[in-house]
Amino acid sequence: MNSKIIEIIGPPGVGKSTIYKSLCKIWKPGSQWVYPDVLMAIPPPVSSFKKWLVYHLRLLMRKKLTKSIPVDYGLRFDGQQQKLAEFCWKHLSDTQLNGDKEINKRFRSAYFLFATFCIYQAILEKAPEKPCVIEEGFLQKSFFIRADEKDDQLTNDLLNNYLHLVPLPYAIIYIDTPDTNEIVKRLRGRKKTIASHMEKDDEALRRDIERWKHTQNFILEKLKNAGVLILRINGKQPVKENVSAIIELLKKVARMRETGHANISNESSLNPFIIGETDPTVN
Repeated sequence: MNSKIIEIIGPPGVGKSTIYKSLCKIWKPGSQWVYPDVLMAIPPPVSSFKKWLVYHLRLLMRKKLTKSIPVDYGLRFDGQQQKLAEFCWKHLSDTQLNGDKEINKRFRSAYFLFATFCIYQAILEKAPEKPCVIEEGFLQKSFFIRADEKDDQLTNDLLNNYLHLVPLPYAIIYIDTPDTNEIVKRLRGRKKTIASHMEKDDEALRRDIERWKHTQNFILEKLKNAGVLILRINGKQPVKENVSAIIELLKKVARMRETGHANISNESSLNPFIIGETDPTVN
């Protein structure tokens, strides 16, 4: 994939959506990066003054510019990535492989997976010259979070196969916090409970969060070996500080693109953004 996708990942409740929305709010047409909503929105010509005015008002007010991405994008992605599509279909259909035994939860996973197909294909076809930041991409999928494992070789094998098939991102923004209890507190404070957390007590939520961290650390290690840049963010830090750290990363990525460096993870000038940092806090 030629497009430069930068994916935000992290355990549920760590603050991904808050940071992503705050990041999108400061986006301007002259920014060195884009996100799917502005990428898909086509500015109307001035001759269609009413539509032109509505578009720019929504842009000024930081309102969503597009309702959804047409399903044709997902169908084209499926056609071009048949091995990945077949892998996902088999995984979601097989209760021996999939952690979600209830069919409604598997349909939910399939719905969000296809939405990701649409987003990736839309970014690919739009071929932005600038990096595109997304949330809930291929590496933030709940169907790999199994209830019966910590060091499950089956899950590791599945992830190895999956990562071999998915288009890897150009960079990862990994949001986490060492305090699992803080994440549980945030989840309890949400107005809306996600399906996978319904009817779980605090201890079950803590175990669920630890499984997310275990799986995502496995993914990060694989991406590190593949030369993907990883920025580690402490979700407990103020949102403004974390957004500033992400903006610095995006500037550095843009500079690397301008100078023609293909593998930015080898550049010492990117410190402290170099992959493999042990400290999850970026100041």
